[in-house]
Amino acid sequence: MDQKFKVGELVRKIHQKEIIGEVVKFNIVQAQVAYQIRLQNNEVVTLFENSLERYLGAMDVRDYFISGSFGNKDSFVRLSTFNKLAGGFTSNPTSLKSSRTIFNPYQYKPLLKFLLTNDRRLLIADEVGLGKTIEAGHIILEMNARNNLKNFLVVCPKSLVFKWRNELYDKFYFETEIIGSKEFLNYLDDYELGRFRGIKGIISYQTIRSRVIINRLKEVNPEFDMIIFDEMHWARNETSLTHRLVRQISEFSDSVIGLTATPIMIGSTNLYNLLRILNPAEFPNEYDFNLRLRDNEPIVKAIYHVGKKDFNEALNELDKLNDVVSKSEYFDSFLFNEIKQRLIENNTENSHVIRLLKDLTEFNLLSHIITRTRRRDVEVKTKRDPHIKKIQFSNIELSFYKLVTSHIRKKYNLIGKQKGINFALIMPQRQVASCINVALEIFLSKPDFTEYIDEIQNGEFEEFDRENNNNEQEESNTNFSEFNSGLKELASSFVNLREMPDSKFNAFIEIIEESLKSNSESKILVFSFFKGTISYLFKKLKEQSYQAYLISGQVSNEERNDILRKFRKNNDIRILLSTEVGSEGLDFEFCNVLINYDLPWNPMVVEQRIGRLDRIGQKFNRIKIFNFSVSETIESLMLERLYERIEIFKNSIGDLESILGEEINELTKDLFSQELSIEEEEERIERTSRIIEQRIHDAKSLEDESPGLLTYDEYFKQELESILTERRYVTDTELFIYVKEFLRSNFPESIIRDTENEYEKNLKVSEKLLFEIKKFLQASGLLNEIFFDFEKAIINSDNRDVKVTFNSDEAFKNKSLVYINNFHPLILFISTHYSSDLEKIFPVSSIVISYHGLEMGAHFYFTYIFESLGIQKRKYMKTFFIDSNLNEVAKDSDGARLVAFLIDNGHDQDPKELRISVGFRELIEKADNLALNYQLEMETELVHKNEVYLNKQKQIIERTINNQINRLNSTINEVKADLKRSKIIPALEGKIKKLEENKEIALLDLTTKQNVDVQSKLIAAGVINNLGGV
Repeated sequence: MDQKFKVGELVRKIHQKEIIGEVVKFNIVQAQVAYQIRLQNNEVVTLFENSLERYLGAMDVRDYFISGSFGNKDSFVRLSTFNKLAGGFTSNPTSLKSSRTIFNPYQYKPLLKFLLTNDRRLLIADEVGLGKTIEAGHIILEMNARNNLKNFLVVCPKSLVFKWRNELYDKFYFETEIIGSKEFLNYLDDYELGRFRGIKGIISYQTIRSRVIINRLKEVNPEFDMIIFDEMHWARNETSLTHRLVRQISEFSDSVIGLTATPIMIGSTNLYNLLRILNPAEFPNEYDFNLRLRDNEPIVKAIYHVGKKDFNEALNELDKLNDVVSKSEYFDSFLFNEIKQRLIENNTENSHVIRLLKDLTEFNLLSHIITRTRRRDVEVKTKRDPHIKKIQFSNIELSFYKLVTSHIRKKYNLIGKQKGINFALIMPQRQVASCINVALEIFLSKPDFTEYIDEIQNGEFEEFDRENNNNEQEESNTNFSEFNSGLKELASSFVNLREMPDSKFNAFIEIIEESLKSNSESKILVFSFFKGTISYLFKKLKEQSYQAYLISGQVSNEERNDILRKFRKNNDIRILLSTEVGSEGLDFEFCNVLINYDLPWNPMVVEQRIGRLDRIGQKFNRIKIFNFSVSETIESLMLERLYERIEIFKNSIGDLESILGEEINELTKDLFSQELSIEEEEERIERTSRIIEQRIHDAKSLEDESPGLLTYDEYFKQELESILTERRYVTDTELFIYVKEFLRSNFPESIIRDTENEYEKNLKVSEKLLFEIKKFLQASGLLNEIFFDFEKAIINSDNRDVKVTFNSDEAFKNKSLVYINNFHPLILFISTHYSSDLEKIFPVSSIVISYHGLEMGAHFYFTYIFESLGIQKRKYMKTFFIDSNLNEVAKDSDGARLVAFLIDNGHDQDPKELRISVGFRELIEKADNLALNYQLEMETELVHKNEVYLNKQKQIIERTINNQINRLNSTINEVKADLKRSKIIPALEGKIKKLEENKEIALLDLTTKQNVDVQSKLIAAGVINNLGGV
């Protein structure tokens, strides 16, 4: 019998179109022709003739479809996954569920907002404990996938640099380095000289805010792809060096993200200062900003009412803006009228509501630049369970405490005028309140007072550092010899305290014993203000046969993180002792007991302590918080009159440092600047408590009652739900299939297998595959620690078999698993393999399903990518479905859900078995017409948006430069009459001329951005046989 294919001819498998090879030999066996085929990886396989077809070379999707050359369901899934991994889609984040984190939907809201902004500026203003670092990490991961971030900075407090580095690597596979002033200045020098080298750095405010660096930034003007400012409220004071630095460096970045927990409650001025840093052209002055807040309020209320489908109330709110919209440069009047018209139509269908929410969100004057989630908006299951341990000092302990307190009061006003020095002077009293035994030894042994001063200037005391983070500290030459000699003389009369029981420690041990016995999983975090107290507790616990870890500001960041890792994993040691700075930036969501061995007087420091445990991811439903109340002490009054009153141990009060700090400072001065009786102390603390309670109430009312300050983000909640239900992201199942099919076809000696755990897989990686991945990464400049960790795991495993997961939640729970996410070297290698030859991801498929949302019989799908260039960059992937009568079916979200169903439930269908009554050319023509209409609608919408955006930019440019020119003209008029000063007029006129030129250039640049071009491309097509039916 004659064979169909000749030796040397190219063929491919009919149902696995990506498998292509050359015929090297054939045999006839029992009337069947069998061919030996050399595949592209040089492997030789034997296949029968009826499973092969002639390979005619690369063709267009339309050619394959018209010729009836269909692949199988795997081809469809492979192509879908490949395109979603390629990313860049406006509303399809590639990074969704691709980090080693627990999935919390609200943490993706900032990312969705960021992707829709043209200016790439965003202030993330969530309340404390909701994971702003993770939210920023999602944005970093997404933007690195889209644009390959080469110049990237995180600027944060010094104590957080290691947290940022570790979080970005451990959770997001994003490598950074911690950089100091020398490294950063070297980078600026290289940049200036054209020796461009990328930088992915974490740098502290304390390092970068030096005048030398600020001046070099002005001289060099380096461009950054992205900058993250953590704790951005450090820059809220516009006269500070930090503010100047943040403004300066923001100008050079394509993308800027600020993180803060405080802007809503600190009032509009501070919020304005932060937003002005992000976009000074959009927020030129506070007056206009306040007008914008006022005008924004009806919009926020309208969004709320639309979310409730109360269109009449929404319309009433928007009617308040009728006059404003017609006159204001901020508003898009066309969109405003269109929204009102659709509200009048009163169409409550879900798709209509979502479109209204989308347009209103776009109309919102602040939504594009600020995002805020509150704890009450998120399901936080953890309850705070406070306990007060009452203690009675022995007579000698109480006598020592009172004498030291009296001594401090007498000396408080005699030495120093600096806030820092005054704060330092009360430290001996605070130490006595913390631990009498430690205070005694310090007073007896310290020759001077430098330990307290050094600790303050080095940031050991959190309260001081919060108040003075923007001020340059000066060295003090104050002589404390008289002060110290008094303390030493006082302490020498109490040396017998060393031999007496420590009342406070004995109560502490009772709490430790009870906590460890009551719950075998309990882990205890003990806080003290002083490292001396922490060291004392460590020693005393050891004497009582309790093991513990210890961290303070003197422990290096590397060692701190190592201790945290051990404490997290080691169930034999269940106690950690820490100072404020020792634990700053570390998360203890695995602990359920907090012991405040002493209480800072600033409630915000207490809130920060509790916040180390009370945060998203807390594994326990209840956190026990223990505090000591020692009779007849100032601290017991603070606990009972202040902390109990504001309920800080029961509920989070948020980050209110800016409104509490001043009151606490005044209270401190009053308590130590004069001799007060117990009753007077009580009355003074009570007065401060009432003031703070009222300020907390006012601050929260400001947020609750002034929605104009907020952005009601119902649309983004709905959009995320759509992304999830319509599967517009790569699921762990899709990624697993992507890897499995690739290995089977290209590296059969490498195998991935299921295990008893649904989310855990066994991956055997051959030497050949690992070598090829490494070679690819080296050639691409992508070789990094992620690959080396992967390589190490393979080499150290038994038989090169490693345990892996594709599921982000499982990766978070089990850190021992290798996490293969969308950006893992293995996935990058696979996608690059396919992109080098698109024939390997065959674009046409034939699939059978049983789907009750569609008529029975043959249907056809056609997937297009639509992309716009220019300022209004948008990219969408849309699938059209057509039945045998050339009617469009399964439109919009129904179509997206059908695609997801095909991936999950589809099976291979032999197209020859189908009865198709319509011509393939007619189907292509119908699909192209649908795509053209969509393309035209998209272009029309973007042309309008572009016009509105450019008009706003034109007005901003003209207003900003005209204001500068008017100020210069005013100065010229003022100095004309002054002969001496009139000499500067030519220079001022020169500046005016330069500004006019800059304005002309900027306006001309806008005209080059007027065009909007939308292009489309058919990337997939196929036939669906539905056996189910409506």
